[in-house]
Amino acid sequence: MNLCCFLEKKLFQRISLPLVSLGRSLHRQGAALALIELETQDAKQILNKASRCFYPPIRRAYKRALEFKLGVK
Repeated sequence: MNLCCFLEKKLFQRISLPLVSLGRSLHRQGAALALIELETQDAKQILNKASRCFYPPIRRAYKRALEFKLGVK
């Protein structure tokens, strides 16, 4: 398994229990940030998919990682 596939699984992993998913947001945000830093075509496709995802925590993780990278508050 390559790094992009691993990060994609972390980013798009869904949990059914809301209380368990609190720690997942950091994992998602970390995966999104790592994909931003990779700057490969595969990473860009995964990030594009995350930015349009129906599931709000995934979109939020992408947005927060991008804001962190750009230094936006």
